[in-house]
Amino acid sequence: MKLKQILKFHDQYKSVNALPDNLGDAYLLKTNTIYRNIRHEVIQLGYRYTSKRFRDFDALALTQLPKILKEKTIPYCDNVHCLREIEQKAKGAFNWDDVPPLRANYILHEAAHGVAHEHRKKTIKLVKTKSKLDRERAFVLGELFEESFANACESLANLDATTEIDDEFLYKNLYIMEKKLERKRLNSCARIFGLPLTFRLVMIAFLYSNFLKTNTAVENFDRVLAIVFKHDQARIKTLNKADLQLLKSSFETGFDLDLAFTIFTNRFCFRLMGLKTDPYDLLGFDFLKQLEENRPYSDLLFTLSELVSK
Repeated sequence: MKLKQILKFHDQYKSVNALPDNLGDAYLLKTNTIYRNIRHEVIQLGYRYTSKRFRDFDALALTQLPKILKEKTIPYCDNVHCLREIEQKAKGAFNWDDVPPLRANYILHEAAHGVAHEHRKKTIKLVKTKSKLDRERAFVLGELFEESFANACESLANLDATTEIDDEFLYKNLYIMEKKLERKRLNSCARIFGLPLTFRLVMIAFLYSNFLKTNTAVENFDRVLAIVFKHDQARIKTLNKADLQLLKSSFETGFDLDLAFTIFTNRFCFRLMGLKTDPYDLLGFDFLKQLEENRPYSDLLFTLSELVSK
């Protein structure tokens, strides 16, 4: 594909909430359900986007999420102007593959954090306990709940990608690009069981990944099904072998987070947030029980899954 074709696709789509200087933004708002719903919701919640330099985001983006949430400002870079300049200087000369690596904008991930954070503040009350460890674990659950929501948004945004241009624009706006087989499974799951349920299933899988507990996830799959089918328990009894296999394989999609990176990130971010307890102690509890017994967390899971799917 030629660079000029990439720019043509970028330019021919318009949207009131689009960022014209973010490659593929208006296109994705028009064609991608989750990308569009997150953008609409985060703006409704009072967030704005800026292409001006934001704090230390350029130097060390991993440290900036608390400031993004506090200031309700999502940073990104103009990655369109440089492409226009290339095309202007050498019209029609370059294929897209000839262009040097372009900086991506992971604004779906940051916006999803904003959406989950604002809804969590409305739903989840602060834990009052004498135990410092319990307080810290409650804090960690909230943080990783938001992270898993962002992960699931990225994973399932892949479902609307059916063309080369879909993939090119998603690749410049997502961390997570699912392979063809995973997309096929997730699409089948969403078609049979609905996107909201599929989203809940994948989000819980990402919770297992972020809690470094994927080795125990499958053995708890019955508990996971009871949570995602909470308002339709009778449906579980009607599931046949093929249904269960599809649900389980879709669930396992969320196990693909890089383990070494997740361990490193957890350790760094928890300490940066003031938690001095060993990360393995912080994560050493049955987080699924909170979704089973803590109604606010269960309600939040359903609220967010419906919000991204409308």
